[in-house]
Amino acid sequence: YQYKRLLGEYIDPNADLKVLANKTSVLANKLKPLDCDSGWNENVKQQIPHILAGVFAVFTIRKSGASYNRLSESETEGMSEKMLMKPHNIQVLTLLSLFGCGSSASNSLDSQLMQIRTGEGKSMILGAAAVVLSLLGFNARCVCYSEYLSERDFGLFQDIFHDFGVTGQVKYSKITTLSEDATAAKGDIRKLTKCLLRGQQLDIICPGPEPGTS
Repeated sequence: YQYKRLLGEYIDPNADLKVLANKTSVLANKLKPLDCDSGWNENVKQQIPHILAGVFAVFTIRKSGASYNRLSESETEGMSEKMLMKPHNIQVLTLLSLFGCGSSASNSLDSQLMQIRTGEGKSMILGAAAVVLSLLGFNARCVCYSEYLSERDFGLFQDIFHDFGVTGQVKYSKITTLSEDATAAKGDIRKLTKCLLRGQQLDIICPGPEPGTS
């Protein structure tokens, strides 16, 4: 309902999409600072659907709003509606499950393992999850086995990340790049290897896990 209401209000060519993005960001800001280990309470879970509605409304309008408005003025009734890039039910349900909205027993954002079949929209799920996590103050890391697919998925949401001002908090990469980054974060491998071979004391930085990784 919230998504349809926002879509109907802001798909108008005269509407300012920045206002919608800002309203959605304000909803998320009210929940910060947020701890995903102990602060993922019922209040957070109740707000997630509203934040998602804003994110998807911006996505739909950004990707297909202009085409919809052109067709709605001239084409057969119902054709313009088919032009809209909307999230499918399975995508919305997957995101709600990922964010713990189906479980009221836990106050933490628990790890999830999900299988999404080919064609069911993993790109949109990852992009929307990355926006929500970033709006809540986390860094989001989306990994894939393929550099091509990773770049394609990032391209799908690149302008949405920009609309919400979270581009700097989101990173897409191959799994191997994630591993390399995690290793590099502990220090210069060449220097550490040299020290090890020379029997010198190793000065290794061991940072905590990157928050908000998806």
